Amino acid sequence: MPQVLMIIKYDTLVSVDQVAGIDS
Repeated sequence: MPQVLMIIKYDTLVSVDQVAGIDS
């Protein structure tokens, strides 16, 4: 299911971005 994979990938990128912003 490519759509599910993309959603998980997007969610992961957003989470990483938030963590990086808080850590910065």
